[in-house]
Amino acid sequence: MQTAQRLPKELPEGTPAAEVHKRWMEMAVAEDAARGVKWPELTDAQVAAAGLALSIFPNVNFIPGPTFALAYRVRPYGTDPDKCIFEAVALDRFPPGEEPDTEWTYVEQDLEKWPYVIAQDISNMVEVHRGYKSRGFRGNLPNPWQERKVTNLHRGLAQYMGAGAPRPLP
Repeated sequence: MQTAQRLPKELPEGTPAAEVHKRWMEMAVAEDAARGVKWPELTDAQVAAAGLALSIFPNVNFIPGPTFALAYRVRPYGTDPDKCIFEAVALDRFPPGEEPDTEWTYVEQDLEKWPYVIAQDISNMVEVHRGYKSRGFRGNLPNPWQERKVTNLHRGLAQYMGAGAPRPLP
């Protein structure tokens, strides 16, 4: 996360995604090596096979990396449909003997207090939720390739609740 937070400061706006990702990995490997953490040697095929995220129905997502993992869990906030409990867990590798104590932090939706990448992930939640209540909102239109996890989640929810399969919007 620390290297990801440096990227906007060190790379010009408009840098192609592949170059950003390459620079991010180079920075992360160098930063970790400086603190005694060695990355496993992974082939491009292994990285591609690992994918970007794994989901556990209905509300947990894992984002794996060579020396870290993020886990997100979203739960209802009582019976209030306008709120949720969003939990983010960041796991990191440390040199032997330098593992810190586990630290749990409760943070309201103040994006200044969240790490950059997580803040970026949740920064649009308020506006998206507001859009759901718009008179012009007819339903979700997920990208059929990039958001198939979302489609599959709704398919699983519909099946679990006995509500049938999701249907295309008219």
